[in-house]
Amino acid sequence: MAERSPLMSGALLLAPIFCLTALRTILPALDGVLSDDTLSKLLAYGFSLFLGFLMVLKYNVIEDHEYHRSKAIRKLSSSYKLDDKGLWEDSDSIIRDLELKAKSNFKGKNALKSEKLMKGKIGNINNERLDDNSLNDFERNLEIMPDKEIIEENHYESIQESIFSKFKSRLNKIVDNAALKQMDKSKKNIKPKSYPEIDISPSEDKWNTSGLKKINKVVTCNSCHSLNDGETNYCGACGNYLS
Repeated sequence: MAERSPLMSGALLLAPIFCLTALRTILPALDGVLSDDTLSKLLAYGFSLFLGFLMVLKYNVIEDHEYHRSKAIRKLSSSYKLDDKGLWEDSDSIIRDLELKAKSNFKGKNALKSEKLMKGKIGNINNERLDDNSLNDFERNLEIMPDKEIIEENHYESIQESIFSKFKSRLNKIVDNAALKQMDKSKKNIKPKSYPEIDISPSEDKWNTSGLKKINKVVTCNSCHSLNDGETNYCGACGNYLS
């Protein structure tokens, strides 16, 4: 199989870490969460490194003719082992089946085949029957293999979903804690505004009329009935004495 470039493998391994660092630079909230929680930071970078490792493994696998050939051989190895194990165990059952067939009445081609088997050797009979069994087992394994692959894929997907759900719940918890911490900090930074006290006590000088201007007294003249200042003794209109 062809070899992949080691530089490309290293770049794929470190690519998720670079992406995480870029996200921390772009998103201050994510950077604050990872900075406050050391465990979350280790989990995030560990998960990024794990993704890079999976990418390197996928990159190094070359699905050429040799790859598919090796995969098919691995799948058929179990059937080969079963055939080798049951080689001698099936001989007794084969002989019993042949005896029953020999005692029964055969017609046409079946009669000729039975006669040929009876005249032949035991080894030839076993080889012919084993060939039939191996073909049947091979066909049976081919039918079972897709089911096994489907079961393995479903199991792998269920494991991935459980890991993703745990990681998602952990990330949600971290984000909620960071939001609560940010709210607490904002509450502490808000200072209460001070307003000047309003003096609502009644003023002591409210009804003080000492500062008001003194009103002069007015006197009416008895003769002409005109108004005159109280400080004068004579009427300004007629000149009579104001009593």
